[in-house]
Parts: sequence; structure tokens; C-alpha cells
Amino acid sequence: MAVQLAVAYSSIVKGAGVVAAGPYFCSQGNLPTAMTQCSCTASLPCGVSATSAAVPSLVSATRRAFTGKLIDDPANLAGQRVIMISGLKDTTVPQAVVQQLGDYYEALGLPPAGLSAVSLDNAGHTMPTLNYGVACGDTVSPFIGKCQFDAAKAILGWIYGPAPLKPRTGSAPAGHFVQFDQTAFLPKSGPR
Repeated sequence: MAVQLAVAYSSIVKGAGVVAAGPYFCSQGNLPTAMTQCSCTASLPCGVSATSAAVPSLVSATRRAFTGKLIDDPANLAGQRVIMISGLKDTTVPQAVVQQLGDYYEALGLPPAGLSAVSLDNAGHTMPTLNYGVACGDTVSPFIGKCQFDAAKAILGWIYGPAPLKPRTGSAPAGHFVQFDQTAFLPKSGPR
């Protein structure tokens, strides 16, 4: 979802932290393509290869979506900062798909200085953490793995730089909390 959001709303998104995902519109609206060319999630044979995402077609489709006023201008992507994190043991979204995401961003003008690729030799299909979750190489629920790598910190640090990750000292937080009643937005039958 990070890629889909960052491309569709590129005018308001500063960057994306992508953990095991492919290019925007990789499925091209086709479920078998999504499950065999952009990932390996079906009982069908996995067809992921170095070119299975068809990046040139996706770049063209992205530009057509902008021309049709369905998404923001993909030229905005050149100003984003994108980090891609993938695991060598990930058989759900193999690294070849994530590498094609890098090709996609490059084709749409993201300079090399704005793109970071992190490959974890021991990671399966998981959100890497320092020491929380299942074994790093496991691809099982909750899909959070002890990989001795803080993916959340790496993502925030890449997009925003190291300063926002340091706690504030000596100054009061800017802004204030506003309390409001949300009951008007609940279903008439009550909360579920």
C-alpha cells in the first residue's frame, strides 16, 4: 500500500517505506498477474522473474492514469525519498519484484540519491524488527520478525533524516490536542 499511496498522491507524500512490495499497478487489475508475476501467493506456478512486473508497461500506465486525472503527476516522485526493504528468504514477494520497484522509480525520475535498497539475507516475508516477533526467516503470522534490524527506524530515518528520531529536549511540544465527539460516525446499531 505504501507504493500505491505514494504514487497516487505524489503531490502530498514526502516518501515511502516499502517492505516487500512491487511497483505501482503491478497487477494491472488482474488477480492472476498479482499472484504470479508480482508475488508468489497462489497455488499457480510462480512466474516472478527479473522482468515479470513489466516495468515499461507500468510506467506507461502510470502516465496514462495521470493524464486521465486519476492520480497526481508522477513527476512528483523525483522529489520523494524511498527505501525498499526485502528479504533474501522471502518467497512471497521475491527480491526480483522489489528490484523492479527500484527500476520503476528510476524510470519515473527518482534520482539514485533518493532511493535506498536494503536486502536482509536472513529475512522471510516479514516486517523486520530488532528483537520482536517470530524468527526472521519465518513467513508466518504475525509477519513480524526478529531480524536484528529496525525497519521502522530505518524507514523514518531515510525519509525524514535522523533529527526527527531524537527526543525533544527543553521545549514544549507544538500544538495541542482537540477532543471531539465521534458518535455521529458510528453505525446506528452501535460499535462493532
